[in-house]
Amino acid sequence: MLDVFGPEAFETSSRARRRRWVKPVGVSRARKVRLPSYASPAFSATALTALILHLMVDLASRLTLSDPAGTLSALVGMGAVLVILLPFAVLCAKRAHAAWTRAGD
Repeated sequence: MLDVFGPEAFETSSRARRRRWVKPVGVSRARKVRLPSYASPAFSATALTALILHLMVDLASRLTLSDPAGTLSALVGMGAVLVILLPFAVLCAKRAHAAWTRAGD
């Protein structure tokens, strides 16, 4: 049976090199605006960090001493936010840092 990626999709020995500059989509040839390669992962890391902080503040506002079950639920929610979203934010930050150091070469 033929793979959906083609017969030789997984037989390549190395990945293609990433370009230092990203071509914007939908921009005419007359306007050649290029973004540095670290812009996209840096924006992603910033957006994920803002989302994490927003969710943590929202869950922290629900902490009350009068309702122990609600407090436990908010703390579990905080832990879930960190466990789920923090690895992606760290990954995006590492990619932005790697692209930043490659751009300086």
